[in-house]
Amino acid sequence: MTQSRFVRRGEPSTGSAVKVDVTPHNAGWGWSGLRVIELAPGDAMSFDSQGNEMIVLPLSGSFVVHCGPDEHELTGRESVFSAVSDFCYVGRDRSAMVSS
Repeated sequence: MTQSRFVRRGEPSTGSAVKVDVTPHNAGWGWSGLRVIELAPGDAMSFDSQGNEMIVLPLSGSFVVHCGPDEHELTGRESVFSAVSDFCYVGRDRSAMVSS
């Protein structure tokens, strides 16, 4: 199968929660990116937004976003085809944690 710069496949399971990681650098474009993570119940993942603004959005399921002293429970949805989802904005130069 030919690799296209417009099609990105998920990574095979490597034990990492990160399943897709498209950055402006590895995609060859200017500004936006996409990171898809998959968390088992009770798992958590921390990240730093660095100089970027981020939107945290449940593709399926629900979770809690901890950003500084704030905690935001995202109700989520069953799947990307079932409903519109809520989201959380993470500003530039912030640390956050997503926990299922």
